Amino acid sequence: MHIRPSDIATWLRNGVSAAGADGLLVTLNGTLGSAVTARLCQMAVDEKVVAVLPAEAPLSETAHEAQQFAEDSELRVLRLALDLATNRLGAALAANMAAAAGPLATADREWIRLSGLRGRMQMAAAYFVADSLNYLVAGSLDRTDLTLGSFTRYGDAAVDLLPLGHILKTEVLTMAAELKIPQTIVDRARAEPASSPDLHSSDAGLAHRDLERYFTDGPDGVAPAAALKIERLMRAAERRSGPPLMMDRE
Repeated sequence: MHIRPSDIATWLRNGVSAAGADGLLVTLNGTLGSAVTARLCQMAVDEKVVAVLPAEAPLSETAHEAQQFAEDSELRVLRLALDLATNRLGAALAANMAAAAGPLATADREWIRLSGLRGRMQMAAAYFVADSLNYLVAGSLDRTDLTLGSFTRYGDAAVDLLPLGHILKTEVLTMAAELKIPQTIVDRARAEPASSPDLHSSDAGLAHRDLERYFTDGPDGVAPAAALKIERLMRAAERRSGPPLMMDRE
């Protein structure tokens, strides 16, 4: 069954009302999911939306597209300058780790990215803003992202509302046309293969269509190798997205 943007907007509006919040905050990063989520937030609460954008210098192509999208959509924008703070904290942590236990990591940008430090700092900054405004944080991960583990635990997955959480990537693409998302953002999303921090080089052949066939027809709907990859990724994603484990009381 086709999910209508208006139904998701109603769900978002009801979520804001139930929480006693005053609006919604969304992080715009140039991805299709973030653009669609921002549009849905606007449909839900009109002008009571704040879009958080990275304040990079110079702007990357995706950051520039996110900025242009925000301007064209007449979104209220808050730019977060996280690069300097993230690099400084990463350097300090790496130095302390090296002093305590040898050179376990270096404070280069790749280590910071892989460690999830920037994503978690962005989450903390987003909640600082949202709490100050009495807004809820809307995330942009879809069902494909959540299944493959394409997220940072306590980073972009740490949100109040996930309006696309039960929607597959191809459904988000269909919704993007209805919401008039810029074609450059849509084209890039179409070209991107399935991705996850847990994907190994042997998983390079995994495509979105394999995942969707798996959801529709079960393991028999895809090649055995693809089914094994998907199930392994699903198990890893569940461990990362689930609540903390607690020992049962006897």
